[in-house]
Amino acid sequence: MILKDLLKIADMKPQRRKDMTAVHNAIVSRSNQADEVCLRHVLFPFMVLILLIGQPVFAITQNYDMEIDTGDGNGRQSMIVSTNNDHVEVIVIDHKKEKNVVQFKNKTEFQKVEYVNGEGKKFLEVVYDYVHEKINISGNVNNEYPLKESIYDNNGSLFYLFSQIFPKKNETMTFTLLQSKLDRKVGMYLKQVCEEELTIGGKKLNAIKYEMGLSSKITAAFWPHKYYYWYSANDRRFLKYEGLGENKKIQTIRLVNYKEN
Repeated sequence: MILKDLLKIADMKPQRRKDMTAVHNAIVSRSNQADEVCLRHVLFPFMVLILLIGQPVFAITQNYDMEIDTGDGNGRQSMIVSTNNDHVEVIVIDHKKEKNVVQFKNKTEFQKVEYVNGEGKKFLEVVYDYVHEKINISGNVNNEYPLKESIYDNNGSLFYLFSQIFPKKNETMTFTLLQSKLDRKVGMYLKQVCEEELTIGGKKLNAIKYEMGLSSKITAAFWPHKYYYWYSANDRRFLKYEGLGENKKIQTIRLVNYKEN
């Protein structure tokens, strides 16, 4: 409203001036509301973008469909590996529908592990606290362990982890395996055994076989069992696992189908 309009309002009768002022205020109010709505439309995409920052948008997803022979019967197991730059999420669902949800940073550094039962209830959580250098376990087990180099939680994501960190031929890798569900840790080794041919999904593949066992000769005398992992020689894809299961019988897990998107 310019000066000439303001002078006209000043010369009006009080009631007429009051009515004009009310109309002006209404117009200004609507204008402000329109500006606010417009501002919301402009800012909304940026607000969404800000909320998404820090939340990984996974660029590559690998789906592993596996068959498991427990020694008491057969079943299915799946593993989904979702990768965004250096952040990796691994979800493993076993034949009993128990789920492990594992978060990694820099592809191989454990951040958090969640154990979820077949009813969808989380019963155990393992958090790697790199600031205070400790591992916190809460849920069915409540304890903490010092966070040292090469200490890995014992869950289905080891199928993924060993595809990223593995010893070369004639080398032996040692590490600590944290059995969080049992509230204990043990020293282990992993070494390459040989190269052999496996048939997966009707196709013959060159595979590298690895052996895992207790690193201490003393404890190995009481638990001499070995665990074996096979990976594709050309792309490090998990192919097969064989080892003693919770039922004290040999358990075999074999890749049936693989899909990447």
